[in-house]
Amino acid sequence: AHFRYAGGNSVPSLNTISTTVTYSNSWVGAAANPLIVTRNGEGLVKVVGRIDSGDTTSGFTMFTLPAGFRPTISWVEGVVSNFNPGGLVTFNTNGTVTINATISNTWVDFNTSFQAA
Repeated sequence: AHFRYAGGNSVPSLNTISTTVTYSNSWVGAAANPLIVTRNGEGLVKVVGRIDSGDTTSGFTMFTLPAGFRPTISWVEGVVSNFNPGGLVTFNTNGTVTINATISNTWVDFNTSFQAA
């Protein structure tokens, strides 16, 4: 099959790199389905996977994304956890991902993407 890119003068880079996050407040990557953070050549960041075992105090940081993998704006995101119906976290422009509303520390799943700053 042949594909043609019609979005400008150059073909976008599809090179994807991955990174690790800095966990805080006892949060860790889950043994099953660990957190994976990637950024493609166009700056699209994906945060996918599971963390567990941390402090659930509202406002506390769960993890910090490194420079180059941080969002251009802050926003609140719904996440799935074993606490019904889930919880809310905030992705901040400084790279911190903080607890915004009730969340469980047994496990929290992430599946989001955004444009890097």
